This record gives sequence, C-alpha cells and structure tokens, in this order.
Amino acid sequence: MSCARALRVSLSLLLVGAFAIAILAGPASASPSSLATSATLTNLGTVKPATLSNAVRYTLPYAQPPVGGLRFANTLKLGTLPSNYSAAVQASGCMQSGDSTDDGVSFSEDCLFMDVYVPANATTSSALPVLVWLPGGSFIGGSARNAGLDGSLLAAEQNIIVVIMQYRLGVFGWLQTASTFDETKGGAAGSSTVAGNQAVRDVVMALTFIQDHVGSLGGDKSKVTLAGQSSGGHMVRALLGTPAADDLFSQAIIASDPENYGASSVKTQNVLGDSVLLQLWCSTLSCARKASASKVLEASEIAFSTAHTFHSNIPAGEPWRPMLGSYISGDVQKNASAGPKRKVIFSTVPNEAGAVVGANIGATAANAKLLPLASIPWFKVTLQFAADIFYSGGRGTKLATNAAYEQNSTSVGQKDGLRALLEGMGTDGTFRCSSQHTALALATAGHKVYIAEHHQGYTYPDNADIDYCTESGKVCHEDDIYLVFGTYPADATSAVVAASKELRARWGAFVRGGTPNADGYPMWSTTKSVTELNVLQLGAKSDGASGIASQQRLQACSVWGSTVQYDWQMYG
Repeated sequence: MSCARALRVSLSLLLVGAFAIAILAGPASASPSSLATSATLTNLGTVKPATLSNAVRYTLPYAQPPVGGLRFANTLKLGTLPSNYSAAVQASGCMQSGDSTDDGVSFSEDCLFMDVYVPANATTSSALPVLVWLPGGSFIGGSARNAGLDGSLLAAEQNIIVVIMQYRLGVFGWLQTASTFDETKGGAAGSSTVAGNQAVRDVVMALTFIQDHVGSLGGDKSKVTLAGQSSGGHMVRALLGTPAADDLFSQAIIASDPENYGASSVKTQNVLGDSVLLQLWCSTLSCARKASASKVLEASEIAFSTAHTFHSNIPAGEPWRPMLGSYISGDVQKNASAGPKRKVIFSTVPNEAGAVVGANIGATAANAKLLPLASIPWFKVTLQFAADIFYSGGRGTKLATNAAYEQNSTSVGQKDGLRALLEGMGTDGTFRCSSQHTALALATAGHKVYIAEHHQGYTYPDNADIDYCTESGKVCHEDDIYLVFGTYPADATSAVVAASKELRARWGAFVRGGTPNADGYPMWSTTKSVTELNVLQLGAKSDGASGIASQQRLQACSVWGSTVQYDWQMYG
C-alpha cells in the first residue's frame, strides 16, 4: 500500500529550513482503511473477504502448497497468491477420511490455509489481539470447517481477531523412516530425506505468517494467544517447548489435551513411517511422492489403526504426534522451565473418555460386575480387563484395585455405574489428572496457569450416536466446542447459553488482557498447589452459573503419576 507523505510548516520555516524539516518529519501514517471489503497484504496483494452477519472472513494460504516435490517436505514460505485468488471461499481440508468433518467439505493436499475472522468495524489501525485456534482430530482429522468452528461471533463480540488454521495430517504431516530421517539436513523440496515434525512446522509457518500480515488485517502481532482442542491442544503443548515458536505467541489455551500421551520419539515415528512405505511398496521418498494422495491416505489410516496393537509405546489415540529432537527441544511435561514463561489456561470436560467408553462398552445395570461390549452385548469383561486395554503394562489392574476407583455401592450401585467408573479412569488418566499434573508443573516453574472444567456442553456430531454421551448431565470430549464459539444450535438450554456467554467473556478478556476474568462472574485465580488449584467449574450450577473449586479429584489424581504412571513417564 502506498504511504501518503505530509509536511506542514509555516512559510517562514519553509523558506529557511524546508529540507531539514522534511527529513525530520518523514513519512506520516496512512489513514486507517476499513477491512469490511478488502485488505492489502504486503508483497501479496489485495484480497476481498466473505461478508458475514457481524464480521468478515478472509481465507488465506500461509505457505506454498505441499504437493509434488513438497509432499513430506518442510513448510515453505508463501511467495505469491495464486492468480485470481478469492479470499471469500473457504479452502479444502487436509487429507483425511471423509467422516472426520462436516458433510460437504472436500479434502486436498493443498490445504495450508487459515480462516481469519475480523470484526466488521475493524480497520488497519485497530491493533486487535489475536486468538489462533488449532482444531483437534488425533492428528489425522480436523479442519477449519469442523462443526461449530465459525469465529465470527467470538471476534465481533469480544473485539478480537479469530484465526482457525489447518495443518497436514497423518503421514502427510509426520512421515519419516529410519532410512529417510535427517533432522538437520532433510526436508528440502524433492529431497531424499525429511526433517520430521512437518505438521508442527506448518503451525510455526502459520504463526510466522500472522506475525508478517496480521497488522494489515487489523491485528496486533504482539498479542497472539495460541489455543487448541484435543490434538490441537497437544500441538500447543508441544509448541511451548519449540524454540522456533518462542516469539510467535505470548500465551496459550490448552483444551481437552490428552496429556497422558507424551512427545513421540524418533524410533516411534520411524516405525509408523516404515509401515506406510511398506504398504505403498516403496523404500524411498521419491517413490512415495509418486503414489496418489488417496493411496497414501489409505496407508496412513492403516498404520494409525494397527500400530498400537504391535507396539505398546504407541497410543491408539495419537500414534502420530510431535516428536522430541533438535526442532522440538523442550518437553514441558518433563521440564516445565522449557521455553518462555507464558500465561496458560488448561481446560477439560467432566466426561472426556465418554465417547470412547460409550462406543465400545454397553450400558450396565445397577451393581453390575461385568461390562458388556457394545458390539457383542453377550460378551462381557471385568473392569480390570477393560481398564488394561485403556492403559497397558498392567496399569488398568492397578487402577481397578485402587481405593480411588473402588467398586462399591456408591460407585456402581446406580444404573450404568460400572461403565461410569471405567469412564472416570479414562478421563482422569488421559485428560483431567494428566492436565492437572502439567499445569501444576508449569505453575511451579513460574508460569501463570489457570485450570477449568466445563460442566455445560452441547452434544457434538461425533457423539450424537453414543448413548453414554447423550445421557442428561454428560459432557463428553468435544461437547464444549460450540460453547467456545457461541455456535450452539437454537435448541440449546438456557444453562448452555449462560455458560457459553461466560466462557466467551473470559476467553475474550484473556486474549485482550491476559486475565480470564470478566465483570459479573466469580474471580478466577491462578493455580497455586494441589490443594489450591482454583478450578473454574464453568456452568456447574443448574442455571449455568459457575463456581470455583480449590481441589479437583484429589484422591484419584494422587494415584496418577506415582502409583500409576502416565504414558509419557513409561514410554517417553
């Protein structure tokens, strides 16, 4: 954009010192431009957005398409926009199975895009803080068009910019093998070696793009909050220890991160990559690049579904995940001092494991001793057996015989009590207690940390056919997504509406000023210790109002990390 130059001097000064004055005055700021109809990005050109009811949406590529010689390569900076590019049209999702996102969403390798939601009244001088959202999906699914991921209301209501971005999934974002991995020298276009962590590099490139261009979209690059849900939350956790991202965001929100799963290792990533190349009948990257995207996707899905059955250190929920090495050199679970000090919110929902348990285990009667398989109701297993499937190495048996998970009249005396007990084990170890563990470690290391549990939710499409998750009072994994963005359907209860309003107000306050407190709601303080967690119980009351709890599952969480180890302690 050309910049106007202004020079205002009196006639006498002009006569005696115009040249000096001109140098001192320099270029003046251009008049702020409205972003309602277009934005001009430095070195990229002018783009026009989609107009929504209370905001505009710019869909922008942030890197070169990872196709051809760039398949499996490191992310490359975007040089120019495609000819006749329209920022009003949302992009395809990254390669994944067709049931991972809403109907009607296409998938492509050319998927490195972000949706930028800007308040309708914003200008180029607004300097609005930025919230960046990373979708979840076990690192094999998810896109900016997942159900509920419309940032327009949140952006307009909280006067912030909301960015929802995509990154490569499955083997497209994580491929490496013993013969192709070279973290230092690999990763160039068409190279015979890769550097690994391609998906993480995608996110770093997206954050770099935001640093370079968000000012032209009305944003403040010094106020970027990075948020993610599920595997998106795991990605945020990994980036807390990634030096390349140190200066790219200032605070974080980690929602429903399966913190039981630690960082991956070179060996584990190589095992997964070897499995994929074997299915493609390939031994080189050159061969794998020639395979069709659909064939690569098929091989990726088979590796995802089977690897954990042969290797106990590979979790079923996230076989591919960020890998420690020279690129991700810090692991905040083992070294909470890794990376800059940041403000971080950790949140979970009460029934995180409900979808997994409900999809595989049938309902139980009061005082039941055995759990029926959902697919074969007549085949029943003990709690210990089911828990050992959740947690390898005999940990399930330890849990089932621990007082914290005792089968008594209180825990299993009511209908579906035994199934709920198993779900509690899954939620505690994989999400709730493991998140609490990391949060406490970061707080002890000097980070300002907040813990929340979202007690209101609206059933997410993935959970709609799972009986356990549709029971009254249950809030399963993903069920709080609609509340974050205020995109819940019209039949949401008044309690859900109230909790969503509070959640948006708190997150908006956090993004704008670094403190998740807003007028009219209980004061939420930082986490201090295991008995002073200060957990925000969002929507815990019947009318959707919230409270603050000093503790969270104290007895159960005291078992985890000591008597029963997390995956990251056993296999890290």
